[in-house]
Amino acid sequence: MKLPRLNLTSWILVGFILGILAGIFFGDLASVMKPASEAFIKIWQITILPSVALSLIVGIGSLKRDTAKQIAVKAFLIILLFWVICVVGYFSFQLAFPPRMEASFFSTQDLAPKTDLDLIDQFIPSNPFLSLSDGIIPATVLFCLFLGFALMLDDGNGPVMNILRSLLRAL
Repeated sequence: MKLPRLNLTSWILVGFILGILAGIFFGDLASVMKPASEAFIKIWQITILPSVALSLIVGIGSLKRDTAKQIAVKAFLIILLFWVICVVGYFSFQLAFPPRMEASFFSTQDLAPKTDLDLIDQFIPSNPFLSLSDGIIPATVLFCLFLGFALMLDDGNGPVMNILRSLLRAL
């Protein structure tokens, strides 16, 4: 019996379904595949994260100034709309439910580990390449946006943009 010829998307879907079935039927016995699965994910990350970063840089750097202004205004309005929806939703949910009485002797927050999340480091990288390697997406995206805007000032046709386009095609 000859298997039908499938495209890449179909093979990915078949692999996804087979992975779920292997997890359901074999359970912990499938844990021997963990090193192979971690290697597979890391191989994908080698290409996907730089590809996303280069796509942002090249995409923004290739824009004309008028187009970039139109996109920026629309993006600002959409962000403002989401912000207003979130603020209205937050306050309306607080008013929708009655006050809750809590016991003062026990708190689940005492059980949670204390983590210091520095929002400045999450969004403004001191080392953008470390942010890229650590997978800190907001800092990486912000760096790519600023670099794309800086390259846009060169009308998107400079030697740096040509090198970045070549790198993007290679990835």
